[in-house]
Amino acid sequence: MGGLIRGKKKVNGMLVVFSALVFLTSALAFITGPAKAVTGSTKEFVITARQWAYDPPVIEVEQGDEVIIRLKSTDISHGIYIEGYDIRADLILEEGMPNEVVLKFVADKPGSFIFRCSVNCGPFHPFMTGVLKVNPNYAFQGASILAVLTGMLSLLYLAVFRR
Repeated sequence: MGGLIRGKKKVNGMLVVFSALVFLTSALAFITGPAKAVTGSTKEFVITARQWAYDPPVIEVEQGDEVIIRLKSTDISHGIYIEGYDIRADLILEEGMPNEVVLKFVADKPGSFIFRCSVNCGPFHPFMTGVLKVNPNYAFQGASILAVLTGMLSLLYLAVFRR
């Protein structure tokens, strides 16, 4: 009988250690937030700039996606500046120059971000805007919540059945 009690204490001790590790890991995940290098897929967009508008005016990606924007112009020089990411590319149309500029970045911040023309292109230049929508990484948030709940339930189990 003594061996059985010792074995039960050993199992309970392991459960306590395991529960504490799960709880601490999930708590750290909430404190630090999602990892900066969230891996996603590559999303490529061709945006055409023309007389005070972008086509398409809205692009949507997932947090962690690598975004490639190919900006083209059908009339005069234009550019693109994405607020919140502080990235910019100017497309200056001149003889012998390419009619495309490429912007690459990782969409690591969720939210809606305005992009606007970064080259003065005429009287309605201030109104030449679009929106980059970056959807949050729900998989990370769900896994973090599940880890916290698992830790809490393990501790509750130990508190109730440890006697």
